[in-house]
Amino acid sequence: MKAYLKSKLMKKRPFIILTNPRSGSSWLTSLLRSRDDFIVMDELFHAPETNTAKIGSRHAYDRWNMFLKEQNKKKIPFLTLFKYLNEAFEKGEHAGFKLMFLHILKAPSMVLYIILKQVRIVHLYRENTLDNVISMKARMIRQCAHSDNNVQQIKMTLPPLDVLKELKKQIWIERATWLFCKFMPVPVFTLSYEQLVSKPKILNDLQKFLSPSTEIKTLTSTNKKLNTDSKSQMIENYAEIKELLMSKGLGGYCD
Repeated sequence: MKAYLKSKLMKKRPFIILTNPRSGSSWLTSLLRSRDDFIVMDELFHAPETNTAKIGSRHAYDRWNMFLKEQNKKKIPFLTLFKYLNEAFEKGEHAGFKLMFLHILKAPSMVLYIILKQVRIVHLYRENTLDNVISMKARMIRQCAHSDNNVQQIKMTLPPLDVLKELKKQIWIERATWLFCKFMPVPVFTLSYEQLVSKPKILNDLQKFLSPSTEIKTLTSTNKKLNTDSKSQMIENYAEIKELLMSKGLGGYCD
């Protein structure tokens, strides 16, 4: 019996997709979901959407606030967090979910869980943090985060100081994410959104990372890229924003 339980435990290969907003994580989860043997959930630590405890996909898991409500909890107790994550990872042999770095700061005991359970980390980022910021702004204007259809491109005018403030914030968050991954004593696989676009074979390496014995499969997704225009095409006052960023030593983030 002990040998059986140990074998069953070793077969479990839990993972998280550690990322920050507008880095392509929904696209990556969609790609991984095209495998029947991978269970990939969205964020587990967001408030539940209106009138539902599930998010869009068939692999979605109850959101954190709904879980707390069912457990009659208002905070994030140590054991409650462990129970929540155990239930999520029990959904499959290769089960994982998207995790925003800032969610770790809300539930720091999650770090201990990741170490004890040897949860694999897939670190997904964008090579230019300004792209994250612009995508956030476009999402607010478009009122659309993801789509399976081509969408009309938008034009927007952004307050330069707001862009500067948000860029500095996102740079700090991304640097903290890199440091976290560097010092975590668990397996880490790092890839960028740009690599997913230009080097799709990196998905083969990712599949091997998540499950070394797995058969490599072609991963597919119906997700469409929303912002296909360049920064200067999308932002009508881009020259003004570029001038401000350059004056603050952040010109490297401009095209």
